[in-house]
Amino acid sequence: MAWSYAGEPTGPAGGTTTMTDARGDVTVYGYQNLELIRAGDMNPRPQMTLSKETAASVLLDADRAPGPVAMARAAELAIGRAKEMGVGLCLVRATTHTAALGYYTHLAADAGMASIAISGSWALKSPIRVSIRQSAPFIAAK
Repeated sequence: MAWSYAGEPTGPAGGTTTMTDARGDVTVYGYQNLELIRAGDMNPRPQMTLSKETAASVLLDADRAPGPVAMARAAELAIGRAKEMGVGLCLVRATTHTAALGYYTHLAADAGMASIAISGSWALKSPIRVSIRQSAPFIAAK
């Protein structure tokens, strides 16, 4: 099954799924996301906006975007600010399950930066009764 969020095939969702598959985790994000969309809790076509911007920080209102879409955008914004100011911070509100936090810290590491990601996301529960690890609430990469 190919996913498309906001007209972008796979994108960050594909990246997080590839990362979790490589670790041997069972992927049920697609099922969970369909349920969130049906319930109106996830917006597959979000209009994300920026506010409270400073030279080194920004607040991203994700408009209930899928977690991988919002978090990849947040990483991109933080990396851009860090390149300009030496440090970058992006806070995200109104998103859904963030998926594999390590994916976003690796985006910064690939750009030659140290990174910390913190999430207040809920635990992922499998509808197929298999053991799945919850996304780590805190992760760093260098």
